[in-house]
Formats: sequence, structure tokens, C-alpha cells
Amino acid sequence: KDSRLGTFGGAALFFVLALKAAALCTLAASFDGSWSGLLTLAGACCMAGALARSMVFPAMHVPSARPGGLGAALHNGVTKRHDMLALGIGLGICALNGGRGFTALIAALLVAWLLLSAARKRLGGVTGDVFGCLIELTESAVLVACCLR
Repeated sequence: KDSRLGTFGGAALFFVLALKAAALCTLAASFDGSWSGLLTLAGACCMAGALARSMVFPAMHVPSARPGGLGAALHNGVTKRHDMLALGIGLGICALNGGRGFTALIAALLVAWLLLSAARKRLGGVTGDVFGCLIELTESAVLVACCLR
């Protein structure tokens, strides 16, 4: 419940931001000035944001580690309709990006599964911090996956 950022949190923040910056620079360096290149670059950025946020909805089905916290508050009010809407948006954006979208989807699902498995094992469930970490790690993984393709 400590709101301060510790040494490990600061180091993690630095490395996640550095990874995102490196991935975005790699994508920008591959931009050739054409419309298709612009769409590829914009698609990668949109896909990273959309997939990261859509991974939160499946994570809400993992039990909350601390009743009364932000993670528990997010569980309330989320319905199957919200799950399906997030899934549709995520899959739609991936489909628009073709093979790059499929690679990004696999990366997002893998990172989400690994993080949620670790949270369940170590914490007993999810917290608000786990949701934030999920978004940041998924964005990073999607951007790196887009660089690979």
C-alpha cells in the first residue's frame, strides 16, 4: 500500500521506457516516407495501445489479491459485454495489421499470461499495480514484436 516508488520500481520504469523508446526509434527508422510506411508506423502504435488496454479485461477474471484495493474495484462493474468489446477491438486492430498484427497478438498474450501467472503465484491475485504493469509490459512487447516483423 506504499505509494512511494522504490529503487526497483524506478529501475523498472527506466528500462520499460528505454525499451519503448528504442522500439519506437527502430520503427521510425524503418519509415520510408510512403503512405504504406506511415500506416505501418501508425498501426504499430495504435496496436500497442489497444492491445495493452484490452489485456486488462481478461486479467479482471483473475481473483483480486487485496479486497478493497483498486484491483478489486476494477472487478466490479465489468461485464461479459465489456470483455467481448475489448476482444473485438483488439482482434480488429490486429487483423488490420496482417502478419505484424498476429505477431503482436501472440506477444501480448504471452506477456499477459506470464505476468498474471506470476501475480497469482506470488501475490494470490491481481492488484492495481499488476494492472498497470500489465499495460506497460504489453505495450513494450507489442512494440518490440512490431520491430521484429
